[in-house]
Amino acid sequence: MAITIILAAVISKLVGKIIKRFWKKTRVDESAQHYVMVMLKILIWIVAVIICLDLLGFPIGSLLTVIAAVGAAIALAIKDNLANLASGVVLLFTKPFKAGDFIEVGNISGTIRSIELMHTYIDTITNTLAAVPNNTMMAETIVNYSAHDLRRQDLMFSISYDDDVLQAKELLLRLAGENGKVFNKPEKPLV
Repeated sequence: MAITIILAAVISKLVGKIIKRFWKKTRVDESAQHYVMVMLKILIWIVAVIICLDLLGFPIGSLLTVIAAVGAAIALAIKDNLANLASGVVLLFTKPFKAGDFIEVGNISGTIRSIELMHTYIDTITNTLAAVPNNTMMAETIVNYSAHDLRRQDLMFSISYDDDVLQAKELLLRLAGENGKVFNKPEKPLV
């Protein structure tokens, strides 16, 4: 039994070192790396405990049945939390946004403070902190305003019915052409 515990500790550290080397070759978020490492270590220790109990003569088949039944009951009780957890993992790996990006999701707009396993924290434009469940983040349409360096801005102007529409269009195009903040690429200004 002591050998099993020592083996579990060695395997846990060895797997940790191998996976850390693997992570260095990828661009996976550090939060996701930490999450995967913790889950693998927990899994290794669970297997070690089951092996130790088997070596001590405990009926493992019955124990696994009880663990499965308890696990199913717990999963049903915390299904929303599990959905948030799974969504958090997906967000960390797919990266539709990162900390510091300005996004809009549902009726919330703001800057991403952090992406955690259960919630994404957003500093809103009203200077409040919103903790949005990751399951909601996955279900809603996310608009990431920080994804590109340049964005198109649409402006609306009203003119009287008596005014000359062509002259108004010409004036707006001329003003856009004279403004140094208006770009002709990827598309010219349109009126």
